[in-house]
Amino acid sequence: MLLKLKPALAFLFLASASLLFHSCKKTDADFSTTDSDLQKSKEWAAKQTKFTTHVVNQKLVTNYVDENDKIVTNVQRLNRTSSCEALIDPEATLSSWAATDPQCSPAGTYQIYAVFTISSQNEIVDENPNNTSQKTRGRVVITNASTGSAVFTDQNVLPVSITNMGADPNRAGHTLYQVTWTAQNLPSSVFDYNNKIDLGIYYYSDCEDESRFARLATANIANLGGLSECNVVNYVTVDHVNHFIHGNAAVSTCIPDFAPNYHQVKFERAGFSFTKVIGLTQSYQPTTTEVPRGYTYKITYRNQLGSNINSPTCEGPWIAPALTLYW
Repeated sequence: MLLKLKPALAFLFLASASLLFHSCKKTDADFSTTDSDLQKSKEWAAKQTKFTTHVVNQKLVTNYVDENDKIVTNVQRLNRTSSCEALIDPEATLSSWAATDPQCSPAGTYQIYAVFTISSQNEIVDENPNNTSQKTRGRVVITNASTGSAVFTDQNVLPVSITNMGADPNRAGHTLYQVTWTAQNLPSSVFDYNNKIDLGIYYYSDCEDESRFARLATANIANLGGLSECNVVNYVTVDHVNHFIHGNAAVSTCIPDFAPNYHQVKFERAGFSFTKVIGLTQSYQPTTTEVPRGYTYKITYRNQLGSNINSPTCEGPWIAPALTLYW
């Protein structure tokens, strides 16, 4: 059975940023809408790249590996300099991952997007300082859970994006680095209930211990069919221009297998919080009483499962990071 996944994280926030998050200030008089406005908003929303984001926050084991992914245990520090910190292993976390829907991706292009966070004393860099041909890169291995055979392998996912996130509040002297990558051109056959997925990164710091070996952190996502509505985030589309919020299935025929009953959409600013529950096929426009105009809001959303809107069976994680937009 084909697993339909909907496209969050960076693509929703980066590719559509200029349309979603910026607008000139308007008065309440500007917010009257018509059926034509709703239709235009639906047409716009249908063209947006859509993700289902899986919020994981899974701590990973990091090892040095050779070119065959075999763990290397006898690594010696060959290039200690005054700029190198003491050898304390970095801590890596798979923060989240996302995938395009293989049924509705444009031009048959299927992708997996992953976000890792690394806590390290030394700077995480895009290549081995002792051998610039060795790059920090992503890794995707998808195998059949029954046979153990690989159905897709890409151990050289480039480019990666490395962002300094500032001091790690939980590890003195460490800095947090966010590393993201996108694997391209996956065949639709890999999105199958019988398959499991391993996502990882090979990475280097500016104070490498041995020029031949990379650090490797991997996460086993287990069987793709083991996901549920309450550990993923199904997208909603926020149209700031026409002032509508569209549920997961409001503007698309691509309804994922992991479809909740409702979305919870939260608007927040200093001293204000408002949450609205909307259906998957609903296009919702906040009233000025619900969400006063003329302010910048933090918007988050999550899945809600269960037929009783006031007593959900379970609730998924909030989308992260939050959208920030002027409403």
